[in-house]
Amino acid sequence: MKRKIYFLLVLVCLIVSSMLLFGGEREFTFSDVMRFQGITLQKISENGKWVSYCTYPDRGNTTAYIKSTITEDEHFVERGTSTLFSNDTKWAAIRKKPDIIEQLNSEKEKDKPKNSLTILNLETGLQTDIKDVNKFEFTEDSRWIVYYNEIDPLKHKELKSKTTGKPLVLRHLVSGTEIVMEDVIEYALDSNSAYLVYSVSSSDSNKDGLFARNLKEEYAPVKAIKIEKDNKFSNLAWNNKHNILAFTQSPLDNKGKIKYSEMLIWDANKNDIFPVFNQAAETGDWFLPEKNTLKWTQDGERLFFGLKPKWEKIEDEDEVKYDQKNYQNLDTILSKSEIDVWHWNDPKIMTNQKNEWKEEKDKIYLNCYFLTPNKYVQLADTSLPEVKFTDNPNYAIAYNAKPYHKLITWDGWYQDIYAVELFTGKRFKISTKNITNGYISPNGKYIAYYENGDWYLYNTIKQTAANLTNKIDVKFYDEDDDTPDAPQPYGIAGWFENDDALMIYDKYDIWKFNTLMPSNYSNITNGKGRADTLRFRIKNLLGKREFYTYEDSLLLEGFHYKQKYQAIFTMKFTDSEIASLLKENKKYSIIAKAEKADKVIISRESYEEFPDLWVTNFKMELPQKISNVNPELSEYKWGHAELTEWKNGRGEDLQGIVLKPENYDPNKKYPVLIYFYETFSDRMYNFTLPQINHRPCFQVYLNDGYVVLLPDIKYVAGNPGLDATDALTKAAQHLIDKGIADPKRIAIQGHSWGGYETAFMVTETDMFAAASAGAPVGNMTSAYSGIRLESGLTRQFQYEMQQSRIGGNLWDSLDNYLRNSPVIQAPKAKTPLLIMFGDVDEAVPWEQGIEIYMAFRRLNKNCIFLQYRNEPHHPRKYHNKLDYAVKMKEFFDHYLLGKPAPEWMTKGVPYQGK
Repeated sequence: MKRKIYFLLVLVCLIVSSMLLFGGEREFTFSDVMRFQGITLQKISENGKWVSYCTYPDRGNTTAYIKSTITEDEHFVERGTSTLFSNDTKWAAIRKKPDIIEQLNSEKEKDKPKNSLTILNLETGLQTDIKDVNKFEFTEDSRWIVYYNEIDPLKHKELKSKTTGKPLVLRHLVSGTEIVMEDVIEYALDSNSAYLVYSVSSSDSNKDGLFARNLKEEYAPVKAIKIEKDNKFSNLAWNNKHNILAFTQSPLDNKGKIKYSEMLIWDANKNDIFPVFNQAAETGDWFLPEKNTLKWTQDGERLFFGLKPKWEKIEDEDEVKYDQKNYQNLDTILSKSEIDVWHWNDPKIMTNQKNEWKEEKDKIYLNCYFLTPNKYVQLADTSLPEVKFTDNPNYAIAYNAKPYHKLITWDGWYQDIYAVELFTGKRFKISTKNITNGYISPNGKYIAYYENGDWYLYNTIKQTAANLTNKIDVKFYDEDDDTPDAPQPYGIAGWFENDDALMIYDKYDIWKFNTLMPSNYSNITNGKGRADTLRFRIKNLLGKREFYTYEDSLLLEGFHYKQKYQAIFTMKFTDSEIASLLKENKKYSIIAKAEKADKVIISRESYEEFPDLWVTNFKMELPQKISNVNPELSEYKWGHAELTEWKNGRGEDLQGIVLKPENYDPNKKYPVLIYFYETFSDRMYNFTLPQINHRPCFQVYLNDGYVVLLPDIKYVAGNPGLDATDALTKAAQHLIDKGIADPKRIAIQGHSWGGYETAFMVTETDMFAAASAGAPVGNMTSAYSGIRLESGLTRQFQYEMQQSRIGGNLWDSLDNYLRNSPVIQAPKAKTPLLIMFGDVDEAVPWEQGIEIYMAFRRLNKNCIFLQYRNEPHHPRKYHNKLDYAVKMKEFFDHYLLGKPAPEWMTKGVPYQGK
């Protein structure tokens, strides 16, 4: 018996050894893509004892993992997604999605299954599942969890416009006892865990009111703050410093619609209510809309809220019914007309107006209420519509883009920047026709803004501005921007305490500027970034950090522009010395730090290494791997990544990533698929998650013996198509010269901008054996004024100033539009072309694909057009994504591998009524 066991053990060892010896031979197919896991929603608890993350397959159910950083304890929740830890880290709450099969089989929205909640006791491992829950949160003291039961609310039979609430549940975590509050439309928790306040809107209007539960007392007894029939209480905002609650109250008419709204404050200490904005007492031109946002500052002294001009109020109109008296009446008939009037001098074109209508209809103009001396100041109005919330007691920053609305149609985004004094509402314009936002200091003493290539510092007290960067011999804007538009700045890194200084990025380094003496500046990374071609960026680990102190130690992510690795460095402000902590040919990323412990989670990745999570300390000492999401990765024929370089026709250096199949033979010439957009080489050490979407899945192609190239392209204004052709033909020749590519078996594929470039390139060269273009522009003259449905804007700005890089309008640069249009150049095309479009594309008018197809068809060129019904710019329905992925692969396999063409390529697919 012992001998049998011994031989069995030997046999197992031999099998395992052979698997290890001959690893990397497993086929990787589209079926494997569906099962392969990604990682998201990484989080670490406040005390650093637990890490959570979610894994998701390309098609299937997610799983939430909660792992101890100290012990071997591990929990998982099938179908779990986001995880929330209680402050005492004894509990975790996990949102659960419905099973993927249920989701796929529920076609109608009303039949779709709802999310649920799992409450996990981290000390015992006990899981409690609660159905039909989406929103939930713990109280600050970790004694309770609050959640909505997501049932379909009942509608009042008479008050059809009235919003009724849902059950809100207050669950005591230790005992598991629950208190259910019916018909709740909104709730708020105070930071001291003393009160849960909630508003009720019921089909029985006698129950309408505002209520509070005292969470410090046994059974959390309820107190009625205010009960008033047919009233809506909303916009609940706790002031944690003074233990008071701001809210709005809105009486309803006999149809359940809002009559008006007023704003009040409940003092929990005195159990007293006093008004802040009483609509009946206000006689001006402004009113308080019920759709509002109330927000207190951290010091509890100021409350921001919104007003709206009465002339912007939209009254609901009753539907006109025809009868014997009015059905021939002109006014009655014309009241039903369906027309949009496009005026040549409209600030925004009609589609843009429609796209922004909901936002504009509900737009509010910011006001600031001062608790002492009990007054409010109007900060925004129609002449200065965008004033931003601020925590400082002095100034807010504001924007006005209205003077440039018409110009934005073809010339990009502009706005004027203002400083607004909170206590008086006075405004001071600090920048005109700016392309970026400004940054206000934590105490409101300064506003930093970028203008015409330099950074400026505006002193809100002196109302003066100083140029910070004009004497520094480096650029603080994107050095690599090759569009005709003004380049964007690299941004600011943050402020110092007491508004003493601020930090600004250039391409590589971090600069510090003294605010009292702006001419006093220093490069706090000592020029090491530029000298070593490293881009240093501070990793903020404290969420919404207001400022840095001079004693802070920082973690930096450093990206090497030439070698493409990303490392982790540390730096102290006291000496500006930069030390390397983790550095190799990988991409290291800092994910999060425990708020109250020296625990940091990071990831490490490369083309061949999945970005699993590692736990370490601030010094990055002895990192321990805590996740192992795809352990089978090493078994697949995954391939390898290499960086390569060549020159374009202008002699500029270009880089790209070459993906070679497993067991690559340097003596063999390979079929090559080139996938491109603009630049890809910076992703050299990124793990490429296999997915079925609008891109070719590289691993599937490598599995079948392809080489894949991901190249960079550089442009000059006026020749985007020709520049792309130059870059890619030079790249292809580079691979031919290196003995990698078979010159007769090279194909190209791109989507959107890459789709346009693909469609254009086949008209300029016959170097490629096949080409697939997703959502391509075909005719720049017709696309120039085409509508981008997602924004309602025309594409004029894109052609004149941005990605399309023509650099002029249709009339002064017509030759450029014609020279770079695939449809115009179609007679020269020889390469077989596969086009894909969704026919509700929100970015590129899908008719552009029809123009290319019709041009090729008329000229008797080899072209197939795949139209996916009711799909946007990137197909979303899995069956359509998979269909495109399979057809693209079959297309390339035929022309590059010599496989038989499927029938859809040889005969097409006749319409059959579906």
